[in-house]
Amino acid sequence: MQVELKHTVETLHEEQERIVKIEAIKKSLEIEVKNLSVRLEEVEANAIVGGKRIISKLEARVSLAYMNDPHNILSLN
Repeated sequence: MQVELKHTVETLHEEQERIVKIEAIKKSLEIEVKNLSVRLEEVEANAIVGGKRIISKLEARVSLAYMNDPHNILSLN
């Protein structure tokens, strides 16, 4: 009986240590997910700004091409 109790206490102690380690890993992963979410939002915002800039440049090229030759708008070379 004493041996069984000692084994149970050891098993409980090991499981408690394992839980502490798992919780630390979980906390670390939660922080990493938060950091990655922030970074993703920054990248998305930059992509939107960059996309708008490219659209603006293309619109300017189309306008310039149209002003130079309104009948041949397809020659954007």
